[in-house]
Parts: sequence; C-alpha cells; structure tokens
Amino acid sequence: MPPNDCRGKKPVPVTSFPSGYLASYVTELTGCGGPFSPWLIEASAGQTIQLTLFNFSLSTSSESSSAPTSCSAFAVVTEPAVVTRNVTVCGDGGDITGRQRHVYTSITNRLLLSVWLHRQITEDAPYFMLKYEGNVTTVRFFLVLFFLVVCISLLSVFFFCYQFLVNTKLCVKSSARFLCCFAKMPIKRKIRKYY
Repeated sequence: MPPNDCRGKKPVPVTSFPSGYLASYVTELTGCGGPFSPWLIEASAGQTIQLTLFNFSLSTSSESSSAPTSCSAFAVVTEPAVVTRNVTVCGDGGDITGRQRHVYTSITNRLLLSVWLHRQITEDAPYFMLKYEGNVTTVRFFLVLFFLVVCISLLSVFFFCYQFLVNTKLCVKSSARFLCCFAKMPIKRKIRKYY
C-alpha cells in the first residue's frame, strides 16, 4: 500500500470481521489508523468490541517496571455514539511477559481507534498490535431468548384457539343436525317418547 493512501482526514473501515489484528507498523508506514484517519471498527448490531494489546517493545516493559504509574500511550479509543467515551490505551502492564493485555471493551458496536505515530517523535518507536473481536452481549442473548419464548407462547395460544374453534364448529353442526331431526319427528312420537 503506498505511504500516502490513508493521509486524508477520514476514518478507515477495517475489512475483516468478527476479529482481526491492527499493527502499529502499518500505521507508521501508511498513515492508516493514525490520528487523522483512525480505524473504524464496526460490529453487528447488539455486539460489543473487545480490544487486546500485544506489546512487542521490550523497552516499554522495562520502563513500566520502574515507573508503574506512567502511561506510555499507544492508541486512543473513541465511541462515536458515546461522546464522553475517550480512552487512552497504555503500553504498560499485561500478563507475566508484559506483552499481552486486555485493554478495552466497547459499550456500543462501533468505535474509532487512533494509533499514535511514535516514529514521528522518536526513532525508538514501540511495535505492537491490537486485536479486535466482536462479542455477543448478555443483554442481546436474553432479548433473543425472550423473543423466542414470546413467539412460542403466541403460537401455542393460536393453536389452542384454532382447535377450540374447530371443535366448537363441529359441536354446532352436530347440535343443529340433532335439532333438525327432532323437529321432523311426528308430535305423537315425541309425546310418547318424552312423556
């Protein structure tokens, strides 16, 4: 990809979903995912997006041990639907190796990810990747379950009403036939039979 393809001031949508990786090296090389053209990650409706950081910079890990309160900013996450949702992804912390760490779980199904261009500031730029992954929320699961239960209940009620109407119609027909036969009987036979 040519270096100037993503230098415009517009979001760059990711093409692979429900999961994928965004490398800082790609942003440094092309500008895609930078402050002026952030990555646009969009999941299906009802899903959230989980971000995991893979830090390949050994220097950042050593610095975090000496100054644990400092934040080596790697990226900024913004959710367009939540105005106040603006989170900085720091490079410190993580698992035993200090390389892998869960950094963010979105509230909505759409977010913007801006990777800091460290190479413009220093030659010793950290190398890292961010993994994005779509997750089905618990709320959506229960909503789908509730919808299925309601549909099954409505179908059951409809079937019961249908059976009731069919049986009622048969009873009406049988009663009508009985009344017609009774009306055609001679009066003397009726009197003998019922008195």
